[in-house]
Amino acid sequence: MTLMLPASSSTTTAVFRSSSSGRRKNHGAKRMLRVRASSSSEKETKKRAKEEEEVPPSVLGPSHATIHSSSVEKETIEVVTDDPREQLKRYQEKYRYSIRHPGAFWAELAYENYSWENRDEFFKHNEHNERENFDARKGDVNVEFFKGAKTNIAYNCLDRNIEKGLGDAPAIIFESDEGFEREKRCETLTYLELKEKSDKLANHLIYVCNVKPGDVVVCYLPMIPEVVVTMMACARIGAVHNVVFAGYSAEALAKRIIDSEAKVLVSAAMSYRGGKAIELFKIVAEAEKICEIQGHRIEERVCHFNLPGSEPHTDWPKEKAEILAAYKQRHGGNEMSPAWTDAPHGIMRPYYGLCLLESFDLALDEQESRPPPVTIWRDAEDPAFILYTSGSTGAPKGVVHVIGGYMVHVGETMKEAFNVKAGDVTFCTADVGWITGHSYLVYGPLLNGCTSILYEGKPDYPNASRLWEICDKYRAKVLYTAPTVIRSLKKQGDEWVTKTKRDSLEILGTVGEPIGESAWTWFHDVVGEGKLPIVDTWWQTETGGHVILSLPNVGEQKPGRCGLPFYGCIPAILDPQTGKELDGPNVEGLLALKPPALPGMFRDIYKNHERYVKSYFQEIDGYYVSGDGARRDEDGQYYITGRVDDVINCSGHRIGTAEVENALARNVFVTEAAVVGIPSEIKGQELFAFCSLREDIQFLKEKAELKSSKYTPEQLIVRDLMDTCAKEIGSFAKPTGGILLLQPGTGIPKTRSGKLVRRVLRKIAKGDLTGDFGDLSAVANPESIQCIIQAKKKANEAEN
Repeated sequence: MTLMLPASSSTTTAVFRSSSSGRRKNHGAKRMLRVRASSSSEKETKKRAKEEEEVPPSVLGPSHATIHSSSVEKETIEVVTDDPREQLKRYQEKYRYSIRHPGAFWAELAYENYSWENRDEFFKHNEHNERENFDARKGDVNVEFFKGAKTNIAYNCLDRNIEKGLGDAPAIIFESDEGFEREKRCETLTYLELKEKSDKLANHLIYVCNVKPGDVVVCYLPMIPEVVVTMMACARIGAVHNVVFAGYSAEALAKRIIDSEAKVLVSAAMSYRGGKAIELFKIVAEAEKICEIQGHRIEERVCHFNLPGSEPHTDWPKEKAEILAAYKQRHGGNEMSPAWTDAPHGIMRPYYGLCLLESFDLALDEQESRPPPVTIWRDAEDPAFILYTSGSTGAPKGVVHVIGGYMVHVGETMKEAFNVKAGDVTFCTADVGWITGHSYLVYGPLLNGCTSILYEGKPDYPNASRLWEICDKYRAKVLYTAPTVIRSLKKQGDEWVTKTKRDSLEILGTVGEPIGESAWTWFHDVVGEGKLPIVDTWWQTETGGHVILSLPNVGEQKPGRCGLPFYGCIPAILDPQTGKELDGPNVEGLLALKPPALPGMFRDIYKNHERYVKSYFQEIDGYYVSGDGARRDEDGQYYITGRVDDVINCSGHRIGTAEVENALARNVFVTEAAVVGIPSEIKGQELFAFCSLREDIQFLKEKAELKSSKYTPEQLIVRDLMDTCAKEIGSFAKPTGGILLLQPGTGIPKTRSGKLVRRVLRKIAKGDLTGDFGDLSAVANPESIQCIIQAKKKANEAEN
């Protein structure tokens, strides 16, 4: 751990080092990060000190009052300690400095740990490189870090590590779904190999697809090395990647293609998970149809033909030559060769002639003789990627992250949270289609010279030991996974864990949702054998990287708690009724952030700045309102209590209730729908839907499509509604908690302003049929509540 004590001399530095607190002594993992005093003007220092004369006690905990700046000698002081209390003091001092001098704090890390084209010129002459405004009343809401500095995140991930001598070190280890049975499908890419592959794809994007800096490339790929190659290729040339989770439906994919105005689509033919093959090519073809109908055309496509059996570029030399010839003909303006449709397995046939796709591997082969592309150095505030997240209005939001601030935030949080150094092996189980995969599977590990495990399959396939076996196989130091995974594996029994060694693990991490005390205890006691720190983390797609977390060996470990704020940010607990900030310990309310901003925070919603401001900053002026609830205990530690808005966290997926409601309402049987979240032992939350039917059940029984000897009409309708959610959004959006069918005329309770009364619906969904729902004076149609209660009672009786 590192600390700079504020002092009058710009040469005064205090450096603290902590040893790893795993079951082995440090493994040589000690590292030192030096934070020097800023050269900020005296005026700026006084201004910041005046604004934050004292850090709120609720932020630093009860012992903060004893921590203060002191004069120190003009030399480096190094302290090595494992005492959590001492580490907590070091954290508090460093934290205090980071929020008083955020610009200097982050600039020092950016200057010393990352590559910039104009490094010395910018950082030595720009004292004020951090700006933010969270209050729309004072002007436009914005966040800026390092504006004017030029960098490239692919260069920092790859070239910088190669220059340090890590070229032959593994960057990505790919473990396929059936990896233990088919070792040849497992693959390791060194830093040099990853650079060479991504350079070739970058050249293809430039010279064949005509991609320019700022153009959007949609990446619809499963958990295979090609997804990392694509991200690095885009970053190298300044293109903006938009990775879409490969579990999304054609409709959801099309929405994201159209909204991001993407000109290139990189995809795969198949996805393999849990021993099952999913035909992505059909989803892509259907998505392209939707795009064309709505007036958007994908200009170029690249497809990884990972079809069952051998890869065409390795085992089909004759067909490869034919396909390559056709490929060259296409770009020479000639007609398509029959080779495209006559190739084995019907490579192109599944695309129904909609489009002529380029083979990912052939695209790389064609660039073999071309020199590596020129690295495009872009402004730190230029966009790096767009990632879509669920919104409460039903329309997904394209969250825009920029290059410089995101890079520094993610690189530093990876280092601090997991105590990593170059060469360490990290295993993040998140899909790259989500922000956790972006930040702590791809960018975070690569920025720190680590080896990142990319696992294609399910955590319990072919058995519940799979994750632990992967940790043993590749000697993983860090395992970062979701509470849903932990709960599901806990249910399988301890023996699946204890039969493995797990002796390489030093840190366990959790992400995505509140973990709960029971799952935390099992993870700590069984998986970690009571010896490993658990780094619980709270952050969001919008923040880009960690915001609140339990840093290893800092203070007391508390089951189920998220921890303390990361350096440079100030969380706040707000009264949900008044919006007033609640000071002190033992308070609960809305979780928000106030200035200073974190550098990794998103800068906008793509093409919708008004929604950016309204959704996050105008609910309570002067704060970024997260949509989550939290409580702060007597030690200043935070516990996340769950979502407080219309977004449900299901197995780590943020699902907007409005998006699911809109999908259900488009079903032929439904006129109106409402969706709420209910507790789930495994998923944390799952969806429960109330659907008002268009026609009476008795009438529907006569319809030909509902005649079945196996299922009742009600069961068929429910199955059809499940299919609708899977088709329009994805299988993860199915209301697995239940669907309650309501007879025509049964309204869904709303306020007089038209808002659904979700608190009542949530109680009914959870089985509270007492009718004791508190004050209902604001409900416009209170009679509907009794109708729904009766319907739920009948449904319960039918189940029994």
